[in-house]
Amino acid sequence: MTCASLYMLCSFQITSRLPMTHGKQIPLAKRAAIITLHYTNQDTWEGIGQMLEVPADGARKMFARIKKRAEGRGFQNPSLLELLKECEMEEQKTEGVGQPEKVAKGSIESERMKEIYLMDEDHWQMTPPEIAKEAGLEISQSTAYKIMREHHNFRPYKPRTKPKLDAYDKSLRVSYATWALTIPQDCFIYTDEMWIEIGAVRRKRNVWRPFRSNPYDFSIHCDKGPGFSLMVSGHFTRGSKGTLYIWVKETPLEREENDLELMQENQRKRQRMSERRERARIDGTAENRILREINSNIQQYNSSRLPNQPRRMPRRIEWEFKEEILERSKGFGLDWYLYRKEVLHKRLYPFIQRIQQQRGHSMWLVEDNAGNHTKAARVDANEAAEIGIYRTPHPPNSPDYNM
Repeated sequence: MTCASLYMLCSFQITSRLPMTHGKQIPLAKRAAIITLHYTNQDTWEGIGQMLEVPADGARKMFARIKKRAEGRGFQNPSLLELLKECEMEEQKTEGVGQPEKVAKGSIESERMKEIYLMDEDHWQMTPPEIAKEAGLEISQSTAYKIMREHHNFRPYKPRTKPKLDAYDKSLRVSYATWALTIPQDCFIYTDEMWIEIGAVRRKRNVWRPFRSNPYDFSIHCDKGPGFSLMVSGHFTRGSKGTLYIWVKETPLEREENDLELMQENQRKRQRMSERRERARIDGTAENRILREINSNIQQYNSSRLPNQPRRMPRRIEWEFKEEILERSKGFGLDWYLYRKEVLHKRLYPFIQRIQQQRGHSMWLVEDNAGNHTKAARVDANEAAEIGIYRTPHPPNSPDYNM
């Protein structure tokens, strides 16, 4: 068996398992088989292409190229062995040869793209082509994606908007859930607000961050920039729901009226404080007994305290019987005052009292820890206790436990 026949046999054995090639360079083994089959007049180009699963025109052009190169070396009518050697030499020349990367891994340009990405949350949401443009790189979109994926192992993820919980917060969530499971479901009343936005972005853009990195290190702050927004507050319990409250920004006149009401409330508080302090000066009054009891406890502590413990001063009348003097927030949103006035007093408390009368037991009010909720609850603690309303110990950073 000749060398050419042996080469052809090996080529057939190798290429019998190779897939069809479209638009790619024909493998060396198939090229050797094409040269051998055509040189020995075994088949037509169409037959060779069908047999080896290669394009017939590509096989013909490859053979013509190899023959032309062999003739350029001085071989007139080159033999099969010379054609096969030329094919092997062509393979050796093309191995490892290719267009170099325009932006190499570890280059200044590549690292610059990474630095820009990690600058702030606005850049986390930009696409690699946008980052490349900001870095001043004239590269294709596919190259920009390749740099971030292959050079820095960045991947696109949906952004996280919830804060990360530490071990203490997690334990509070577990305790809260465990406690809630012991209470019948018809004992809870849920309340919350919801924004309805028109003209806002339907969803946030993906965040590009390192693969398997902590998603909360790249969390996005909630922002609102719609053309029109509307806040709706509602409350419900199992089998019943209350009326909705649609918040509308106060007019200057409404703001002035509400500020006047709050000022009058503070004046009544100051009047009560002054009256209680005057009564504390009179022997036998409840306020006087409270002050005497406080100072008696302080005197007992001072007489038995250790040398390294601080001494406590007796309480003066002007230090006691304080009430919180309230102020509204500087903004124009649904602050604690409007929440207490429009939601709690006008809608939520009457709804809770009606449900309590129907069911014959007290209700637990479930609110999240929004600032207007917590301050309104603190200000209204006495009033809520008088009508039998209890608020659940809602864990921090857990809005999903409410609605």
